Amino acid sequence: MFARPAAKRERKAAVPWLALGSTLALTLLLSAFILRQWPSFGKVSYVYRGGKMETAELPLSVPTQGENLSVLVPLRLGLFHPALYRVKADDCLQDLFINDVRVPRERTDFCDYSKGRILNLAPYLRRGENLMQFNIRDHGGMGGVDIRPSPGDPLPLALSLTLFIGAAAALFLLRRPLGHWLLPTAVSAAAFSVHFLYWMGTTFTTRGYDTEGHVEYVQYVLNNARIPPASEGWEYYQPPLYYFFAALWGKAGAMLSLPLSGSLQLLSLFLSLLSAACIFWIGTALFDARRERWGFSLFLASSLLLPGMVFFTPRINNDVLALTLSLLCLGLLLRWWRKPERRGAWVGVSVVLSLGILTKSTTLPLVAAALLLLLLSPVPWKKKWFLGGLSLAVILLFTDWLFLYRFIFEGARGLVGNAGNLSSGLLLKNTVAGFVRFNPLFLLGHPYNNPWDDAYGRQYLWEYLYRSAFTGEWSFGNAVRPLVSALHLLGLYALALALIGIVRHFRQEARRSLPLLLTVLVLLGAFLYNRLSVPYACSQDFRFIAPAAVPLAYYAVRGALALPRRLRIVALVMLSALPLGSAAFLLALVFGM
Repeated sequence: MFARPAAKRERKAAVPWLALGSTLALTLLLSAFILRQWPSFGKVSYVYRGGKMETAELPLSVPTQGENLSVLVPLRLGLFHPALYRVKADDCLQDLFINDVRVPRERTDFCDYSKGRILNLAPYLRRGENLMQFNIRDHGGMGGVDIRPSPGDPLPLALSLTLFIGAAAALFLLRRPLGHWLLPTAVSAAAFSVHFLYWMGTTFTTRGYDTEGHVEYVQYVLNNARIPPASEGWEYYQPPLYYFFAALWGKAGAMLSLPLSGSLQLLSLFLSLLSAACIFWIGTALFDARRERWGFSLFLASSLLLPGMVFFTPRINNDVLALTLSLLCLGLLLRWWRKPERRGAWVGVSVVLSLGILTKSTTLPLVAAALLLLLLSPVPWKKKWFLGGLSLAVILLFTDWLFLYRFIFEGARGLVGNAGNLSSGLLLKNTVAGFVRFNPLFLLGHPYNNPWDDAYGRQYLWEYLYRSAFTGEWSFGNAVRPLVSALHLLGLYALALALIGIVRHFRQEARRSLPLLLTVLVLLGAFLYNRLSVPYACSQDFRFIAPAAVPLAYYAVRGALALPRRLRIVALVMLSALPLGSAAFLLALVFGM
């Protein structure tokens, strides 16, 4: 008789297609039913005191020059409709009438455009057509109003719960086919659910950058089907790829009766989902899911739940697509670095870099990272020259037309951004202290950034950058201040672990993760150069180097795993507390805590 082999090849578990398909179909049907009940806001009408009535879309933001504003908002409701709404008024809400009935002034007389106020409007609303009248008291600058269902209302909660139960049921049915991939997949799904909740509870103008300018660019493309002159709009100098893609997306949304702003915010959610998928894909190249699923899962949670990463999800601008392309490029570089003899992978890197350049200039440093990696690769010099020339040829083929177009029709003005038009109040002095100081005690005592005030440490580049990864350039008040300070402390601990991981990288796995280290170094170098050449406080934000968070999360996990056993347990617990604390902070923002 033949001897039986010592180990049998694992049989791949069959996918329960019928049960999985039924679960997904039921989830989609329930979600569609809930979305059919979603309130539909029509075009708003607004008028200044004694002025002419004009129309716009929500959220309304118009120059007022200190004049009070009256805004009419039509609202159509289905059989089931929300009762709780978050209302924001710039600067102050004075009166609110719904169907000619005044909501008591003690509930509506408030000034808080950053968070607004959650109001129970059930007694004043009815099925079908409703009309809201907001009387806004303005103190100058921009004025306007925004209203949307509160994430804490039963209708949005029902949508979130339906999607959560559907995803959980799908993971349960796939537990055997997924095998050792189950935990990382479940962690990714849970982390992205925080993205979804934040997206659902955040307007696209909240914690956004020049949102109106980006929407204006998309609208120009929709109306004219061409690149706008750079000198005629605040964001018109930007490369066009995102805006043409967004215009096509918006046109498809219009067929479903979605307003342009709603379509574009849905696009941002979709791109954030693709970014999450890229991070998962990067993790598969760095971790053995069979033996390192806990480390893999911690890497995913740390990357996906960093507040600076989640902030991208509801924004309308080209940063969102640039982040997706940057992460895709990083994943391709890791694949190519494993087998540099593959020309196809290198061409893929070159194509993605080209698309990144056509999206936003912040992807240019990744070209330098890719070429440096090529120089350090073990392939023969003859092949290095060939691959380098091939990459530059592909990039020029994809992008050269844009720079020629801008130069021929607009001269040098078409090639530069809007930095020269920024307020002088944002300008910084380039001093030695500004580039070398990093005071952890000051960070903990001043957890928020303020790009207008030196008292918050805006002049210290690395402190501002570090804080912006958690809070951007905004202050979130005293309610969550202790939580934010705790996040900063945990983040400093994670950075220390990342340094240990980088040292381990040089000793044990320099070959495996060199693309990650080069990416971090090149991005930080480009960021430093940007501060030297364009010394404005608002240009120090984390959004410019967001792809660096993924390599740093990897090195932090590797640093924790490299410690002796007892210290390792403490390090992993502390590192796990960072994404958990970040999720708590983000949910506090969503539910107005």
